[in-house]
Amino acid sequence: GPFYCAQDNAYIAINACMLLPDLINVPYLVSITHATELTGTIDPVSEMRGDRVLLVSGTKDTVIVPGVMQKLLEYYENFVHASDIGTEFKIPAEHAMLTDNYGNDCSYVGKPFINNCNYSVAYKALHHIYGDVVPATSSKANSAHLLEFDQSEFFALSDELVSMDETGYLYVPSACQNSSKACRLHIALHGCLMSRYYFNRLHFSRTPSV
Repeated sequence: GPFYCAQDNAYIAINACMLLPDLINVPYLVSITHATELTGTIDPVSEMRGDRVLLVSGTKDTVIVPGVMQKLLEYYENFVHASDIGTEFKIPAEHAMLTDNYGNDCSYVGKPFINNCNYSVAYKALHHIYGDVVPATSSKANSAHLLEFDQSEFFALSDELVSMDETGYLYVPSACQNSSKACRLHIALHGCLMSRYYFNRLHFSRTPSV
């Protein structure tokens, strides 16, 4: 949901922000966003102007109901140009990472939360953001190009407020293997129950986009 949707309250998080979107007060959350900006604890909201955003919600999602994404769209419209926001709200999908050739049935909810819906969220997102992205030719990424790296240098493992794994993954496509070619870096944060502790490299290798 929108920024500060849960308001540091678990009850609000699992109800309004997941199942009862009519309880989400978008104007209030927008005002909180501006107030937080003034404290210097978040970046200037003006930095969002020019950003490209893709919002995807399945019509059969019972974990985070579609209305929550509608509220997020309403929130984003206060900060991002409408022409830069893409939406896909018509796919009969449950709560999952959607692909076009791998995973459970589109309307299934459960492990490993990868559903074959004839729609690749990974590709659609990158295409919307960057424009010149070529679709993947395989349903599985080349494991030789999927590299592990130690990301603990960027935070203290003892800090309980940092919910990050010490290991991160970097996928380097063939076209970017040549050091003379400049490639863009896209950072993706996985969803709940999608870390390597649950499914090893499955989510990184089975949801390729390029």
